[in-house]
Amino acid sequence: MNILFLTGEMNYTDGVTSHLYNLINGLSEIEDLEIHLIYSGGEAASKFNMPSVRLTLNKNLKHESRSFLNFSKAYFDIKKYCLKNDIEIVHSHNHYAANIAGRAAAKLKARTVQTIHGLIPEGGRLRHFFADKYISLNNKITEHLILSNISDKEDIINIRQGIPEKYFFQKKYFRDPEVKEFR
Repeated sequence: MNILFLTGEMNYTDGVTSHLYNLINGLSEIEDLEIHLIYSGGEAASKFNMPSVRLTLNKNLKHESRSFLNFSKAYFDIKKYCLKNDIEIVHSHNHYAANIAGRAAAKLKARTVQTIHGLIPEGGRLRHFFADKYISLNNKITEHLILSNISDKEDIINIRQGIPEKYFFQKKYFRDPEVKEFR
């Protein structure tokens, strides 16, 4: 399977980058999974220089410099990249990338996933939620997706933000050594 991740800038002090790193690092252990990552910049890109990840810079994905022209360029770049690399899933990490991914994937019959890192006020020209499946980082986001009729519960998975799941129950992550479970 070939999966493409789309994100904006990747920085060391960024929760999105931490979440993406943990997700890709975990997925890289799966055999027969080819991981592609297209990003718009940032100083933490070198963290993703792993043998299992094909890393590509595309400045047109940068949310801060969005325009009709940059959106169009990014759309055609992503569509071409997906065709060339037989991408089956396009996974985006912000609403700008999700709109590009959703439109490109529709023409390619690829599936889309969008990780929702936080809720932002409605507004603007682009949809905030544009995917077949969603990854929610907390229960508030999951409730919003369901109550707003954006997605059905079975199309949402919760993955906590920034902390690899394997660390949730290790004592070193708790102040009180008597605590046995994560709440």
